[in-house]
Amino acid sequence: MMGTSLCLAMLFVLMMVMVTMGETHKMVMHIPIVAPYQIATAAPPAPLTLLVNYLSQPLGIDFVQPRFSWTLDHPDRSQAQTAYEITVSLDPSFNDNITASWKSSSPLPYALYPSATTATPLRRDTSYYWRVRWTDANGSVSGWASSSFGTALFKSSDWAATWIGGPGNLLRKTFQVSVTSPRARLFASGLGYNEVYLNGRKLGNSFLDPGWTTYNKRVLYSTYDVTDQLIKGSNCLGVMLGHGWYASTEAREPNGPLSLLLQLNIYENNNLLTPIQQIVSDGSWSIASGPITYDHIYNGETYDARREMQDWASANYTQTSAWVPSTKVSSPGGALVSQNMPSIQPSLVMLPETVANPQPGVWVFDFGQNFAGFCVLKVKGAAGVNVTLKHAEVLQHSGNGMIYTDNLRSAKATDTYILKGDANGETWHPRFTYHGFRYVQYTISNNEAPTLATLSAWHIHSAIPQSGNLEFGASSSNILNMIQHNVIWGQRSNLMSVPTDCDQRDERKGWMGDAFLSAEEAIHNFAIAPLYANFLNLMEDEQNSGGMADTIPWTFGTDPGDPAWGAAYPGITYWLYKYLGDASLLSLHYDRLKMYVDYLTERDTSGGGLSKMYYNYGDWVPPPPTPMCNSHLTASFAYIASTMQVAEIAKALGNTTDYE
Repeated sequence: MMGTSLCLAMLFVLMMVMVTMGETHKMVMHIPIVAPYQIATAAPPAPLTLLVNYLSQPLGIDFVQPRFSWTLDHPDRSQAQTAYEITVSLDPSFNDNITASWKSSSPLPYALYPSATTATPLRRDTSYYWRVRWTDANGSVSGWASSSFGTALFKSSDWAATWIGGPGNLLRKTFQVSVTSPRARLFASGLGYNEVYLNGRKLGNSFLDPGWTTYNKRVLYSTYDVTDQLIKGSNCLGVMLGHGWYASTEAREPNGPLSLLLQLNIYENNNLLTPIQQIVSDGSWSIASGPITYDHIYNGETYDARREMQDWASANYTQTSAWVPSTKVSSPGGALVSQNMPSIQPSLVMLPETVANPQPGVWVFDFGQNFAGFCVLKVKGAAGVNVTLKHAEVLQHSGNGMIYTDNLRSAKATDTYILKGDANGETWHPRFTYHGFRYVQYTISNNEAPTLATLSAWHIHSAIPQSGNLEFGASSSNILNMIQHNVIWGQRSNLMSVPTDCDQRDERKGWMGDAFLSAEEAIHNFAIAPLYANFLNLMEDEQNSGGMADTIPWTFGTDPGDPAWGAAYPGITYWLYKYLGDASLLSLHYDRLKMYVDYLTERDTSGGGLSKMYYNYGDWVPPPPTPMCNSHLTASFAYIASTMQVAEIAKALGNTTDYE
């Protein structure tokens, strides 16, 4: 949770809300500086950065009216968009199968797909192409810019698959394909986490997938284009499952066993709606226990390479005696929703700067930077040799060179690899855990000394690109650049499908207070809108009787939560509109936001007014020796800020009655 004075932070937020109330949203265009004598004659360039629901060429859109957006550039000064035109088609050449075409005089570079009364409704599991052009202030029209997107499954009836599981963490199925398919899409949700393999190759580059949700309210699934991986003849699907938050002892309520829902749609023609063949999760799949013998978000992963099954996800695998039929398991209960945000992926390879030997048989690697991720181990030895990796952010204060882990509390943050004895060496990394660390304590049961090449690491996080930065020149203090450096690394390491409070100890929750106070920073530094859009949906899932829980998904803290924590719901919604102009989120969440403010108002009036506003945490963790301020005051600041933001949202939506 937050380590700065909440009272001062809330006062600052309240002041900023008051200053910005009533501002008109303005489109931000990148316009290069030109010489003052340049004559404005150039035609506008084609639009840039074409996105659908903030994503570039997404495959799994499950919105019937997705949001199209683009950015603009122009060589001339004083330019603005005065109109745009969009076409959506099943045909990449836009010569046929037009599903929607419309024009608008809007100055804003985004639009929603038209309603069913003016356009052909989007179909499930279909590839679409779209293009856009714009008119500048001179009346000149740009050229077209084009992109694509795919739809996912819109309704529960679009699923033919059933949830399966059984005694193990590996699932497989072989099947025949009789045609060379021009299009094949695979939809999968494996809980807690999953990796999907087709013909021995992992699909995508994701880890800790799907994103964390309140599973009895919402379950995310991923979409893969597997057209190029399918072959005519024998094929094999394999899925590796990890516990994650769904089957973890850290979940708020006991959840189900390791579970899989998967559907592969194979089409004979790209424009057909009905697949020629479907492969679905059902009782025809087989299950077995694999080399991962333990996995836990906090504690780490244990992998026994001697238990590996070579080519287990390939069609030519024949060693099936250890495999048994899968069984049908209960559904988690939540609605199936496409994961319309970037998955967790590696972004950087981290190399250790030094390796020390502070005690006999113990080596400590220093990566020079705290980050979220896991190690990649390269090792050679006899079968049964055991390597242990313990992760930490700092070293012991005594200076003995050993790692310090008291701040991790109960989190063991330990990965264990048991060698299979490959004479050519072995390379491994965990799949279903992650750590926040700079230092790694390395031990090996044969006491063979490692080298710097023994370990590298991957920095993983939701693949949200950095979109902004602050950089101060040499005349400024280096501390300003270091603060920004720490902000970027700290924020990025806590983008784990939800914005978390930390990446190292036994917490890593979606604490709302942290999310609220960091939201404006995150919006300015990262293209974070799709992650926040999902986070807002998770908030709505958890809303009970109007209040808002302290953590989303709610696994810790109070519910209803502290007003300064629940303020993240109106705050993030409002700031996405203020800085990005996304009014669609306002209408989507307005009723729930109003319910939240009405709840706070009722608590305020029944509890004795602002001076006695209820709170759960108050001025959380003021830095010593600063005393804690009046916690009723902290809660009142949050209540006032939330009320003013929801009022501005009402005004933006044209709801003058609520605004006044």
